[in-house]
This record gives sequence, structure tokens and C-alpha cells, in this order.
Amino acid sequence: MTYDYGSKPEPGSLVTQAVRRAKASVPLEKLILGISPPSETPESILTKVGIAKRYGLDGIAIWAVRSGDW
Repeated sequence: MTYDYGSKPEPGSLVTQAVRRAKASVPLEKLILGISPPSETPESILTKVGIAKRYGLDGIAIWAVRSGDW
């Protein structure tokens, strides 16, 4: 999970730091990058996708919780 750092959109430098830490102990084929669209801009989502590609992650996961749909 690389979101909920407080600032919006999520800082690319902190996302990169989290990915580097995860890579140190988790095999790449088990790593995906979680992105929360409500806290991102289109440009920042592209940045996060670029980080996932650059570090060879297995993919990305984009999710959002919608209240009232339960």
C-alpha cells in the first residue's frame, strides 16, 4: 500500500521509497502497487504506473470505496 501519506496526490518520492523497501523482502512477482484514485490526479496516476514499471512490479491495483452501495 503506497497511499494515505496525508498530502494529495501522494508524493512520488514516498511511493518510490515504499516500493524499494518492499522489494528488499518480497519477491517482485508478489508485488503490486495500490493506487487510490480519489487522492490522485490523472498525471499522478501515470507517475505511479511509471514507478511500478520502473521497478518491475507485477502490476497495479486501483480501488475506491463508494459509500451507500452496500
